[in-house]
Amino acid sequence: MFGSRPPQTNSEPWKHRLDQFARDCRPQIAALSWSFHLANPEANDVLGIDLQPQPHFVTCPRRAVETLNKNVANQLQEVLGLLDAYDPETEVLMLAIGDGQIKILFFEPDPTPPAAYESLDEPVLETLMVELEAELARRFPGESADSEQEAETSDDPNP
Repeated sequence: MFGSRPPQTNSEPWKHRLDQFARDCRPQIAALSWSFHLANPEANDVLGIDLQPQPHFVTCPRRAVETLNKNVANQLQEVLGLLDAYDPETEVLMLAIGDGQIKILFFEPDPTPPAAYESLDEPVLETLMVELEAELARRFPGESADSEQEAETSDDPNP
């Protein structure tokens, strides 16, 4: 029961691609996370990724997460617990929003977020965001591009 994985639904491939993005871009994501923290060290906000209509980074204020939690019958209590215990010096915590669902990106990167930030030639929040958003856009093309590709694939008898 606990060892088996639930069957994959049509909405889950985006989660797998997001996990792969996080694995492939760990140092950059860690540096972005630290840069975001440095911009507002006293804020309880968390960095988020909104995949619609185009992938882009957003700020998720804690009170918005609390309101959402109330609106979904406290199903996000674990998210609030992670926010309470989050240590930006050693961890990365981001909320991803896609297909009407939330996914948590939470990991301890090596190097740490401050070290990843310091290792960059040009550690600027906007530069990192642009680069990572471009990578997200490559991995998460718009819905119309997916629909066109599926139509082309289904019409072609010799893939």
